[in-house]
Amino acid sequence: MKINDILRASGVTRWHIVRTVRPQSLAEHTFDVVMIARAIAKIAGVDDYEITKAALLHDLDEIVTGDIPTPTKDRARDNGWELNDLYKSITGRELSPDESLIIRLADKMADLHWLWLHALGPHSNKVYEIMADNYNNYVRSDQIPDNIREAALDVQMQMLSEEFTI
Repeated sequence: MKINDILRASGVTRWHIVRTVRPQSLAEHTFDVVMIARAIAKIAGVDDYEITKAALLHDLDEIVTGDIPTPTKDRARDNGWELNDLYKSITGRELSPDESLIIRLADKMADLHWLWLHALGPHSNKVYEIMADNYNNYVRSDQIPDNIREAALDVQMQMLSEEFTI
């Protein structure tokens, strides 16, 4: 993908099937995921350099396809298709299971944070509730190693804090 393609990320909008008070760009979402994933990695003791690269690339395909809603991605995965898989082709390496988990958790946390701030109407609020329940069940499941779970919950609490620098 060429740099002039990548720079279009600021013009790719998300949340086509969920009403929000303002649009979110793919670039904005990617920044949020990068920062959340890096925070989780640092606390969990995982290489934050590789996490940062992976988070930057995690939805890059959507510059070409447009936003792909999570239910569509989940259905594709269930059928053996990974729709956002540029990381290996660009870097030449596969993500470790821990790295993949951190990116997945950060992606979900970024989506929840966005909807918490910007959901509009009963459908959006219902989507938020379902996503929050699914996330909470997932992060507390046996699938998540303790160090990553504790780091994700720590970052989540920081995100919900009302303490700000300014």
